[in-house]
Amino acid sequence: MNPVQLIRKVQNKTELTSDEINSLVKNYHLGQVPEYQMSAFLMAVYYQGLNKNEKMNLTKAYINSGVQLNWEELSDKCVDKHSTGGTGDKTSMILAPLLASVGLYVPMMAGRGLGHTGGTLDKLESLKGYNTQLSLKDFKSCVINHGASIIGQTKDLCPADKKLYALRDVTATVSSLELITASIVSKKVAEGVSSIVYDVKTGSGAFIKDFAESIKLAESLVKTSESLGLKACALITDMSEPLGRNVGNALEMKECFEILNYTEQARKDYADTIELTLRLGAFLLHTRDSKPENEHYEKLLTSLESGKVLDVAKTMFKAQGWTGAELKISEKTYDFKVLESNGFVKSIDNEKIGWACVELGGGRKFLEDTVDPEVGFYFYKKIGDVVKPNEPLVKVYYNSKDKLDASLKLLEEAFTFSQESVSPKELIQRRI
Repeated sequence: MNPVQLIRKVQNKTELTSDEINSLVKNYHLGQVPEYQMSAFLMAVYYQGLNKNEKMNLTKAYINSGVQLNWEELSDKCVDKHSTGGTGDKTSMILAPLLASVGLYVPMMAGRGLGHTGGTLDKLESLKGYNTQLSLKDFKSCVINHGASIIGQTKDLCPADKKLYALRDVTATVSSLELITASIVSKKVAEGVSSIVYDVKTGSGAFIKDFAESIKLAESLVKTSESLGLKACALITDMSEPLGRNVGNALEMKECFEILNYTEQARKDYADTIELTLRLGAFLLHTRDSKPENEHYEKLLTSLESGKVLDVAKTMFKAQGWTGAELKISEKTYDFKVLESNGFVKSIDNEKIGWACVELGGGRKFLEDTVDPEVGFYFYKKIGDVVKPNEPLVKVYYNSKDKLDASLKLLEEAFTFSQESVSPKELIQRRI
């Protein structure tokens, strides 16, 4: 296998064989292909793309670089969800125990926040004692005994993907749809799940902001998953404003617990988070057995209303080390206001909201940065809401005055207003 020849084939859009792709990935993982050649390969893929066979074979090569979990008699009941990420995206912590509450098993591997998007693992680690780095043995035990577990990617599953992702990050090739697809789908197949729902975000707070590109990614994820034996579906969902009302790790976990408690106030304040979680679960279940989606929706809603999901969540979190201690949120707060006259919130630049949280210390500019779980935002107002003179838009939780000042500059740039009434976008934009 000559890496130069394979790079030229991609440049010339000549199809690579399964053996060629597998050999390239394997030898890179073993350190036998230098990073400068693999960087050239990634750049060629970024500009020229891969056809569906090449994309599937790249996914298989990632899978073959490590172990694949086998759930034996549970395999058909093992399901998962993956989100492409956004600001205030917190459905995993509700959906995993929700699906477990109706008899399914959810072995979920999640990631950390990088850039303006938050990370599921960072949010869970705001629970005192929660361990996101279980061994595969303990991970399997937690899923089998408690119905669900959420951990970080282990060194044993798709290690070639993990190594290549780091290279993609420094070669500006992260946004390639083919490389995104292979990276995501390989981990889901390696988890051993039988069905998956993808939450593909679109809008200002999403990784892929263009709606047409979001459709392409969703179709790529679903078709590649199906070609590898999974039942798959996707919802393209709006990320033009934060999901729910909280942004920041402990604050988002607080929102999750309030939803799991299913209080009247939570139903009012977090209607969008609840609706998206239920729709993701119902669409996944519909894809598994073809029963009407609304029938599954009602089943999941009944479980949430009963309090059963809260019990499952607490048991699951404690099995991974959570002490049960209250979430720690900063006592220093600041009410952010901008309007001096009546108006409506017209738009929110959700990426700037994400970066404003990073400036507070609630996210990472670099992978090695430490995250402050106590800081973040509560949104009094969202798109379409009326704002009166001197009425606060956002409550800011902070620990550093200097970081607060940097964050407020971005908040000021994030909002636009209108004298005309405004309607927010539909939460679910497309089903695939």
